[in-house]
Amino acid sequence: MSSSSDLSFRALLLERGLLSPSALDAALAAAEARGRPLERHLVEAHALERDVAREVEVARSKLARGCVACRKLTYLQPDVVKANPAPGAAEAAAKCEHCGGALAAPGAPPASRTPRPASPPTSDASPGAPRAAGPPPS
Repeated sequence: MSSSSDLSFRALLLERGLLSPSALDAALAAAEARGRPLERHLVEAHALERDVAREVEVARSKLARGCVACRKLTYLQPDVVKANPAPGAAEAAAKCEHCGGALAAPGAPPASRTPRPASPPTSDASPGAPRAAGPPPS
C-alpha cells in the first residue's frame, strides 16, 4: 500500500495538472517497487523538474499531521481537507497511517509520551580529583 506522503504528492500533482493519472499510477507503482519516495522517482526519471517537485513538497508539508499516539507524520489528502474545512475536522476524518491513532490539528502541541523520570544528580568531580573537606565517604 502506498504511503500517505506519496498519495498526497500524487493528489497535488493531479490538482495542478502536472502529470496524467495513468502516468502517476505507473510512477507510483515503480517508486514502490524500488522502495523510494514518489517525488524522488519522478525527478530521477525526468518526469518532473526538481524545482517543481520542491514546490509540491512545500504544499504537501502543509498537509502533514502528527499522531497523538506514536508522534509519526501522516499526510492528509487535499480532498479530505477541502471536504472538512472546520478546524480539526480533517484530522478527525483521518487516522494515523502508522498506528491508527488520532491526528493533531496543525499548531497543536504533540502529546507527550510517558514523562521521563528525573535523572539522578551528577557529580562534577572526576575520578581522582581532590574532594572537598568533610566526612570521608562510607
